Amino acid sequence: MKQSFVLMLAILLAVPGLADKGGDSVRAGALKLLVSGAIHEFNKWREQEPDVAINLTRVNLRGVNLEQANLAGVDFSEADLTGAKLWRAYFYRANLRGANLTGVSIDETDFRGASYIYATMSKELLSEMETQNRRTVTITK
Repeated sequence: MKQSFVLMLAILLAVPGLADKGGDSVRAGALKLLVSGAIHEFNKWREQEPDVAINLTRVNLRGVNLEQANLAGVDFSEADLTGAKLWRAYFYRANLRGANLTGVSIDETDFRGASYIYATMSKELLSEMETQNRRTVTITK
């Protein structure tokens, strides 16, 4: 099963223009990799294509393990991430506006620059997110 996702990823990378605009093929490919747990393959693709926009608005990622996923800049507006495992995931400048973050588990998760206005979450999670972000920021003079 994992081989088919790697093949799909190879097609995304090999066909010029397929991953240029963050369209439906990128959305579907990213979603399949994330839901299947192929985080390593997803991160590899993100390294090779850092400027590709990924729009995952209103997707259902309930309970999905996104541990160590590079989700920088991904648009998760109104997505359902209820109960997702976000340990050591990288949400730098991700859009979580209106997302459901109820019951997610985070540890060393980077939310720096992420927008989570109107997101549904517990006060404890918000406090933990803000605490973790303060730890990851380095101030230089």
